Amino acid sequence: MVWYPRDSWIRFYIHHRNLYSKGYGEYSVVKQLFQFQTVMVGWLFLKSIWPELPNWIVGVVIPVVISGRVLVGWCLGWWWNKYKLFDRESDWTNARNPVLNGLDEKILKSQE
Repeated sequence: MVWYPRDSWIRFYIHHRNLYSKGYGEYSVVKQLFQFQTVMVGWLFLKSIWPELPNWIVGVVIPVVISGRVLVGWCLGWWWNKYKLFDRESDWTNARNPVLNGLDEKILKSQE
């Protein structure tokens, strides 16, 4: 006899997996704004070529860099939305899905 997990367990797993994935995706956006290792390597490089570099510059440069990354990312997203590239990207993905292609044909034929 083959054991299959109960439907409630599967729904529970899918629900919480999706919550985790969405949360981690949003967390990665924030994490990518400030990459600690990159900042430290950059800081050590600057200190090695300019030892008397004042420490307060870090307090100014880091917020400017983060603000610049946010601005560039937002502008790119705005541009992507303005020219409806989300739709074109979705159409490209859907065109490669044979199940959706079959459903589209069936639905379009039934509407004629």
